[in-house]
Amino acid sequence: MKKITTLLVAIAFALSLASSANALGVKDLEFEVMCMCPDNCGKVLGNCSCKYSDGYRIGLLDQIKAGMNKDEILDSWIDKYGEKGLSIPTKEGFNITAWVMPFFALFSALGFMFFIVRKWKVARSVDENGKHENKLEKISKEDKKILAGLEDELKHYDD
Repeated sequence: MKKITTLLVAIAFALSLASSANALGVKDLEFEVMCMCPDNCGKVLGNCSCKYSDGYRIGLLDQIKAGMNKDEILDSWIDKYGEKGLSIPTKEGFNITAWVMPFFALFSALGFMFFIVRKWKVARSVDENGKHENKLEKISKEDKKILAGLEDELKHYDD
């Protein structure tokens, strides 16, 4: 009988620990919502110390005490303040661009840089003897005259 009682107490204790570990607290929510104060401080509620932030925390605590779960509380926050009230945009609809665009821009920039470097490498051609060609040798006589005139003009500015 003593073993059964001990076993039941151990099970009850384990269940109470599991339920307290799953219990929702204000700390779990305040970093997921923004402080929506009239001062427009623009901070996450967990980092905000304005005079309105404690009122928002009390409101979250009241919702927790009313038995609402995390999703219900966040939905009520969105209903009241809109999606701008969330510290992280939702991963659905048009907001998916907030998640995708930084990676798209990064990979596009890397691809562009790869293309440019490749183009520079090809433009730097090598002749049969392994020497780099002088691109000025391929310029027409008229273009050479224009370049010579430009060089003369630049010399006058240097003096």
